[in-house]
Amino acid sequence: MISKQYKAKPIPKRKFIRQDEIRMKNTPIQVLIADDEPILRRSLCRTISQCSDIELAGQADSGRSAVEFLQHNPLPDVILMDIEMESSDDGLQAAAVISKSFPQVSIIMLTVREDEQTIYDSYCIPAVKDYVVKSYRPDAILTAIRRVAEDSQAILSANEKLRYEFQRLKKNEQSFLQALELFSRLTPTERTILSLKMQGMSTRQIAQSRMVEEGTIKAQINNMLKKFSVHKTSEIIDLIHSLKLENLF
Repeated sequence: MISKQYKAKPIPKRKFIRQDEIRMKNTPIQVLIADDEPILRRSLCRTISQCSDIELAGQADSGRSAVEFLQHNPLPDVILMDIEMESSDDGLQAAAVISKSFPQVSIIMLTVREDEQTIYDSYCIPAVKDYVVKSYRPDAILTAIRRVAEDSQAILSANEKLRYEFQRLKKNEQSFLQALELFSRLTPTERTILSLKMQGMSTRQIAQSRMVEEGTIKAQINNMLKKFSVHKTSEIIDLIHSLKLENLF
């Protein structure tokens, strides 16, 4: 998760975008490199200097200095942002700030880690359009820059779709695990009542089939509702169907 300790100077909102901040067609892509490793920055600078369609807009050695660069200079088209600089998630924190204050700037995250959580955290930030591992060949980074510059002109890029899919899957995963935990807390009787409700039986019919007082069934249903923090058994049944957990009943 992104730390809340990252504090940047307040950024005044721009009322308009200057024309010199808009990359015109057939003009070089402006790139800001934000990385705390001087050797890597120099290597990226050399790689970019060999391209006619990409230019170096500037350099930063931390997330904070990247944000300050944007405050005082024409905006670049793309930022190559290292994730780990002043802290393990310094780049992610800076990306979140930039995404809110400078949404027209696209960010490519650079990292040595290729774990699922890092990828997910990156793609949850709207400005982050790609994710490149530092061990990749230089031409892979150039390809990512060009692709992101093109995608920024589109209404809905492939990476935006991917970010949505990451968020959807993560939300479903959390809902699924939470639901399983709640269902595991049901008593055998409550599970039976819920199963009968799914078959369309009323509370009175369930009481008759189980040969108990209707008030007893109502009390057991109320106990179920409290466990799920809902008001109707239909809400629990909808959850079962949405997560395709019918086989549990």
